Amino acid sequence: LLNLAHLLGVNVFSHHAFYYTLGGIAKRDCPPSYFFQQPYWHLSSTFQAKLARTTRLLTKGTYKADVLIVHPISSAWVLHNGSDIRRDFTIPADTVGLASKRPTGIELEDVFAGISLKLLQNRISFEYGDEEILAERAFVCDGYLQVGDMRYKTVLVPPIVNLYKTTVKLLQEFSLAGGDLIFVDPPERLFVDGCLLDCPVVGSADNTLFPQGRVVDSCDRELLAGKPADIELVSPQGDDLSEVMVHTRTVEGRLEFFLVNLSCEYRSITVTTPGNWAIYDPEGDQTLYCGTDWPEGFAIPPWGCCHILPADCVGQAIPKSQPDSLSRSLFMVPAKQEIKKSKDWKIRSERENICVLDYCYVPGIGHLLLRQLGELPKRPEKVIVEFEALTDSVTYLMGENLDQYSLWLNGRPIRVDHALTHPSNKEFQLAPIAEAVQKGLNTLIVSLEGWQERVENFHLLGQFGVSLKENEEGWYPEVTPGVDATLGDLTTQGLPFYWGSVVYDRSITVEEVTGEEWLDLGQVQGAVELYVNDAKIDLRMYPPYRFYVGDVLKVGTNRIRLRLFNTAQNLYGPHRNMAIMESVVPPGDEQATLHDSYSLMPFGVYGPVVFTR
Repeated sequence: LLNLAHLLGVNVFSHHAFYYTLGGIAKRDCPPSYFFQQPYWHLSSTFQAKLARTTRLLTKGTYKADVLIVHPISSAWVLHNGSDIRRDFTIPADTVGLASKRPTGIELEDVFAGISLKLLQNRISFEYGDEEILAERAFVCDGYLQVGDMRYKTVLVPPIVNLYKTTVKLLQEFSLAGGDLIFVDPPERLFVDGCLLDCPVVGSADNTLFPQGRVVDSCDRELLAGKPADIELVSPQGDDLSEVMVHTRTVEGRLEFFLVNLSCEYRSITVTTPGNWAIYDPEGDQTLYCGTDWPEGFAIPPWGCCHILPADCVGQAIPKSQPDSLSRSLFMVPAKQEIKKSKDWKIRSERENICVLDYCYVPGIGHLLLRQLGELPKRPEKVIVEFEALTDSVTYLMGENLDQYSLWLNGRPIRVDHALTHPSNKEFQLAPIAEAVQKGLNTLIVSLEGWQERVENFHLLGQFGVSLKENEEGWYPEVTPGVDATLGDLTTQGLPFYWGSVVYDRSITVEEVTGEEWLDLGQVQGAVELYVNDAKIDLRMYPPYRFYVGDVLKVGTNRIRLRLFNTAQNLYGPHRNMAIMESVVPPGDEQATLHDSYSLMPFGVYGPVVFTR
């Protein structure tokens, strides 16, 4: 997503959701926070540094775009009659001259997005023209439409129903000066400032608005006719390069390119645009190659990016190239020779496990989610929270505002130890309960006398597993003796609410090391650190989860260790919502997507884990 933002010219990022506390309703955002509440927070500097490097390069010079697309927002205003906001507010189409055959605003948006995508896929740079800005700053000069420092030889008008009067005058002047004015599926009649004109939009009639304009179909090749790509690419392996897109800048009179692969597969490419080019990887902060002959085997990884810069940038804007930088990077077609497949891993969590208790029994009412207590006409004096434990290894009760309640577990009073904390949330308080927990059914009585605020979930901590069960009341968690995990989703193997890191350990025997070895983890959900023989090798926060290990493996036995970090989503929830990635639940509307089962974010190393050469 951020590579796409860079591709489209975004170079200022305002980080969302960096909270000092997730107390109360704050945790209902999704994701709840990108700050220290996330297990992977300490790894974020690597990701942020990559963004900073690309941003620095994409703020040099000026964006190169010869095409301006008029944004159709005023058409959406004209088409919008308010009936989708208030059903009793309708304007008959004929009273404003709108025929039923005219497109809806959504249809206009879809075609507009499709035209933008077509240009991106053909690596033709463009910008959007806002009619307000055009009215204030645009003028025609030497056959170009100029807006500030930007000059456009082609103006493309997507399907519209309305233009500003100032835009009509500007485009008429532009086309008369020899500019290339293209209309995609224009209407027979056009609204100008909301008033319908009784004259053709494009054509040869005497009263035509734009007689010099040309018309193309939205799917017509004429849309791209005479529009050369910013950079010429071919794929030696015949890959589809429509999802390899480019952001082009002019820096000191020369072109610089930012390439992004938006596909989920490797894409082998060769740049055929003549030049002495340097390939720069912003994530690894390394120059992979420098020369006039494009390197054999170069490929952009899935969702990956790189900069193609003039060679004399090396040692100035980007670091000097090091021997074997390219062959040891992710920018080579993955090795095909499998030398060892790795299945048997010792998997253990590095922190205590967590079991979420979000259900309670209210005397005289029945079973409710804790978050539903606020919907009752009167706050109950007490609630009962029950949980099944097949082990006595539960050590702490954790939650918010525990010291504001009176708590009894199996008849024994529970008190908060204010010296104890949990790294996920400063608002969490912990109470030791190891001596009160019993095997079988456990009953936690929570006295709410005098407490009128929101009641948050309770959590159990300890060295145990969690199994999700179902009965007539819905789904509930059961505390089990331990976790015996294998490759795959860890939320289904005893860690559905876990927060923190998980270690995967194993030893392998290598008979020969050639310096060309790689470790491919296959499918992974989470951020992964790799250690070989106790030395940290690298970090991956997103695919591909491949690591070069040819310089660290040794003949004989090697210890391989992975540290996988998940997100805080499964700890904070909301756990009972239909779509976990759409779980922004505002206060007072928590019933909107409620259901009985749990919505969890999968995490784990799925594999297959393979050593290749």
